[in-house]
Amino acid sequence: PLSRAMLFSLLPRGMLSSAAFIGLSFFTVHTAHAEQDPVAPVASDDVTATTTETTATSEVPVEVVPEVPAKKYAPSYKYIIVGAGTAAHSAFAEIRRHDKTGTVLMIGAEAHVPYMRPPLSKELWASTDDNVSHTLKFTNYLGKEQSLEYKSPETYEKLGCDLLLGHAVVDLDVNNKTITVDDGRSFSYEKCLLATGGQPREVPQLSADIKSKVSTFRSLADFQKLDPISRN
Repeated sequence: PLSRAMLFSLLPRGMLSSAAFIGLSFFTVHTAHAEQDPVAPVASDDVTATTTETTATSEVPVEVVPEVPAKKYAPSYKYIIVGAGTAAHSAFAEIRRHDKTGTVLMIGAEAHVPYMRPPLSKELWASTDDNVSHTLKFTNYLGKEQSLEYKSPETYEKLGCDLLLGHAVVDLDVNNKTITVDDGRSFSYEKCLLATGGQPREVPQLSADIKSKVSTFRSLADFQKLDPISRN
């Protein structure tokens, strides 16, 4: 079996993210995302007590879990950032430095807030913590614990950045300044930034059997797939 070091040596270097302001062309990357079924409360078995005269049934009360209301998005934003990587995070930081109140929507195909990619193949890959793919914590060069994510979802929301994650943009109308995502929702904007980054180039000639044993290594999902394999 390949060791972690041997497996890493076979992987290509990561690709640099890129950001480009709107032109007349648009590039969209579709990614599949898993849907989670709502967790229904489990009722306890009925408890039945029987006497010679009557039969009574008592039910154990079941705690009702309130539904979390879906996030509501505005129909229009001053700024829309397509992409949720390092470039998108940096762009939002600059927007907030110059415009403290302008509304911002960040759309990302990955179901994660912006995170650092280099540690995936470095600090996290070399970590001895078997749960690192879940904690996403690593020790930086200063010896301090650091999160892979730049900021938590709650912090982005507090700073006035709405996050629409796990969705890809499928249409951009530069004349009417509208943008449409894969579930059919549309948003209008004053300014839009394309910061979709790049994608690893794959070999199309590989057979299905070989493809099932080959993985790219760029995203957090790639790391979470490869990490347990490399530890076994």
